[in-house]
Amino acid sequence: MINIAKILKDAPKGLKLHCTMVGECELEYVNSKMIRFAYFERDIRTSMSLDEFGRFYDNGDCVLFPNKDYGYWDTWQYQIFENNKGVVVVDKVTGCRYIIVDKDGYKYAFCGVFGNISTTINASNLIFADNDTAFSFFEQLNSNGFEYKNGKILPIEKICKPEKVSRNDYKKIIEHYGVRKQLKKLSEEVYELQEAVIEEDLLCGVNGCNNEHITEEIADVFVILRQLVMQFDIAENDIEDMADYKVKRTLERIEKEM
Repeated sequence: MINIAKILKDAPKGLKLHCTMVGECELEYVNSKMIRFAYFERDIRTSMSLDEFGRFYDNGDCVLFPNKDYGYWDTWQYQIFENNKGVVVVDKVTGCRYIIVDKDGYKYAFCGVFGNISTTINASNLIFADNDTAFSFFEQLNSNGFEYKNGKILPIEKICKPEKVSRNDYKKIIEHYGVRKQLKKLSEEVYELQEAVIEEDLLCGVNGCNNEHITEEIADVFVILRQLVMQFDIAENDIEDMADYKVKRTLERIEKEM
């Protein structure tokens, strides 16, 4: 009988596992006699404990495994995902992803997918990312024009077309008209976008789709949203990470409904 607690003793909190009783779960705590993990049941986070051999009952079978497709422990070994010695972490509260970087000798500095570095993140909320999450982080970091090298985040050298509209331009607009007026404008633009989508959906099969119309209405909504982002000084990487978290949460709900 394999002592799973011994195998998992150095694994990080939040490590993704699979339990045949509840499905996907994540590691919470391990000692020599117990393994505790968390799982979601109807969007409610719940904990369960097993003995050191991954059993719910003393005379039962092991119900805990590395993942759904890897149902044995004898050859499994946890390894932190690394990319050029970079370790990706996830905020277990917000779902935001970061990489630990060296910032002027600061012990804990974190970088988001947009290259923004912060030293104010609550490190106690961080867990190690699994391989897929970490890999997607580096892909998105690169797609946003940055790369990780030797503990630092550097902009990727490439030819970029000049920016026609700056961040300050959006801020000037909302400062001129005021937040309340622009919020009202946002409601109008969202309504027009809704009407455009309905109209094009009805006419698409008859006269062909007019993507230009919908594109224009999306742009109108986008302009107001960018103004709000500037007004409230919201980091774009935080929006992107939160959006990723919400998409994944929705996909998990869809999976449960199927």
